[in-house]
Order: sequence, then C-alpha cells, then structure tokens
Amino acid sequence: MAARRAELLTHFLGQRGWSVHIITTGATDAEEVSDGMRITRLRDPLAWITAQAQATNTSSASPARGWKAAIIRTGRAMIPFDSSFLWSWRAARHARRLTTASPPSVLLTSAPPFSTTLAGYLVKRRLGAARWIHELRDLVSTNPIYAWGNLRRRLNFKIEKHLLSKADGFIFLTELIEQEYRERYAAPAVGIVAYNGYEPSFAAAAQSDTLLPSGELRILHAGNFYGSRSPLPFLHGLRLALDRVPELEKHLQVTFVGTLGQSPVEIQTAQDCIRQLRLTSHVQTVATIPHEELGKHYRCSSLLLLITHTDATSRYAIPGKLFEYIGCGRKVLAVTEDPLPCRLIKQHDLGWTTPSSETSIADTLQEIYRASQQSGGLEIPTQTIAKFTFEQQTRRIEKLFLSLPSR
Repeated sequence: MAARRAELLTHFLGQRGWSVHIITTGATDAEEVSDGMRITRLRDPLAWITAQAQATNTSSASPARGWKAAIIRTGRAMIPFDSSFLWSWRAARHARRLTTASPPSVLLTSAPPFSTTLAGYLVKRRLGAARWIHELRDLVSTNPIYAWGNLRRRLNFKIEKHLLSKADGFIFLTELIEQEYRERYAAPAVGIVAYNGYEPSFAAAAQSDTLLPSGELRILHAGNFYGSRSPLPFLHGLRLALDRVPELEKHLQVTFVGTLGQSPVEIQTAQDCIRQLRLTSHVQTVATIPHEELGKHYRCSSLLLLITHTDATSRYAIPGKLFEYIGCGRKVLAVTEDPLPCRLIKQHDLGWTTPSSETSIADTLQEIYRASQQSGGLEIPTQTIAKFTFEQQTRRIEKLFLSLPSR
C-alpha cells in the first residue's frame, strides 16, 4: 500500500501542476519518465544484507551460513534501524546534485523505512531553503514489531528525534500516529492527518448501477490472511447466525478472495472448519482477482467484510482495504477492536463493527440482515464517499505545502 500511496500522491500532484522528481530504490541505477514524472532509481549498496535476512526467515530460499551469516548478524546488530543507510547518503547526494541550481519548493519523504528520514535530513541540511515535509505512515523507533533490544531502541529513538526536529511539517497517516509523535517527539504544530483514500478505479465502480437479487445478502472479503488475522472467528459466528435465523440459509453467501492462511496448515485448518461447520454451501473461496477488477466485484456484493489483526499490531493503522470498500459505495462489516477503523466507521456511518467473538459476530450478522430487509440495500451515501477520494487527500497535502513559508 505504501508504494501505491506514493504513486497516487505524485500522480495527483502532477495533475495539479507540480513538477515531481522521485528518488527511490532499484536493482540497478536507472532513470525513467512515467506519467510525466522523472524517476531516479538508485541501487542500495547493502541490499544483500536485507535479502539474506529475509532468506533466513523463509523456507523457499537458502539463508547465508558460516562466516556470511556472522557478518550479516554483526551488521544488523551494529546498524541502527535498517540496512539502507548507505542508500540514504547516495539518495541525498543525488538530490543535492539535481537541485543545486534550482532548489525544490518542497522536499517530501515518507517513512518507514528509516532510510528515507535520514535522506530527507541530509538534503535539508544542505539545501536549507527547501521545505522538508516528512510523512509518517507508521511508528518507527517505538514500533513494538521490531525486535530491538532496549539499548538499541533508545539509540534509535534519540537519532530519530534529532532528525525529525529539522522537519518543517508532517503528514500523519492516522490520528494515533500523530498523537504518538507529538507526545514523544514534541513534533512541530504544523502537520495534518491524511488517510490513504481510494483509487479512481474504485470510484468508477461506485458509479455503476449494479442490481442485486432482492433479499440476497452477499458478503465479500478481499485479501490474504496472515499473522494474527484469521477467518475462523467469523466462520464460527456465521454458523451461529445461520442456526439462529433459519431463513438466512436461503439468502446468505460469503466469498473470500485470497488465501485463507499464511501456511498450508493454516489454509487446511480453515477449509476443514468450513466443512465441519456445514458452511460449504454458503462460503466460497477465490484464489485471486486482478486488482483493476476488484471494484466490480465489490459492487456486486451487499456487504464488504474487513478482518484485522487481533494482536494489536495494527492499532495505529486504518487498513487501505477499508478505503477501497468505501469507494465502491457498499457498507462494511469490520471484525476488529482496533480503535481507528471502529471510530471512522461509526463517525461516518459506514457500516458495523464487532469484536472477534462468535456471539458478537452472530448478533451483528442478524442486525445486518434485518437492516438489509428493511432498507433494500446497504449503500454508503454519495456525499460520504466523496470525502475519501485520494484526490481529496492530495488537495489537503498540497494546502500543507503552500501554508509553509519559504526560507
């Protein structure tokens, strides 16, 4: 989602008259022009450390052994944050060379990874006239998902705090990320929260007139299950709802697009659960659907299902999938206890939320079925959909750019 967010942001900024030059990573150094934007790809000198570290955690690759493994472990222990710090220097040097004659109006970086924060700091230090806007899509040094020791975490925090003190403004992906950084880093007052928004292709799908069979309740979930995200609680709640309301047997259909687990064992467990709960006539799975066609399938559903992690790793985020759902105009059932999606769905009347308990899910499904029978549809109003376009988020970001004084 991070790469797609950057792609859409630069696309809409270009449409609004901004001249955009992107510096990013690549397998080799290369220059290209895409959608009217110049793109510079720079090779990461230490990419092999990242690749070997990933290989260590996957069965499909051969991890480094012996002296190579020792070097990798030592390097990862000594390097704060991530191994792309040398790329940061290369990116900063290239940016300075490009902008010496004509400094940019705005320098925009996005983290994680931390290497972009370092690159922004280095360019800002050299080109003091540029307004440095730093985007924070997630926590970095204080993020609990990183298995750092206390000493290394404190060091990373001090480094990040010093670098961010030089930024002129911030873009926060969510309110909780903003709250965390303002409390811990004394971040400057200049900053906005800008959600992901949804893509134009989903807006087009929302404009289509799709008629659903009267009385049918079609639920669709899109996305793979991994980590602490699991379809099992929903399946048990679904079975309980069907037992309570026998007429649902004729009208309810659930489709999962994507894999039902991260490993073959998890996938098999979910498939066994569907059979044991006698849900084979109500639940179908589709391995994959091209991304550009998803909007059409969303629109052909009555309700769109969102299931988040249960281990609190996603509590600072709002899943990008939620904005795709909103863009297609169908209401959402979110099985989550994460505060941000719960608040957003309640605030804008986007659907229903429920904890991942069997009873709560069954209660909510019954409520949704009654609502669908009474209203004849589960639509999100057009004026609400319009608030979450990515173009609308880009306009807010542009206003932040223009509000900062030149130096």
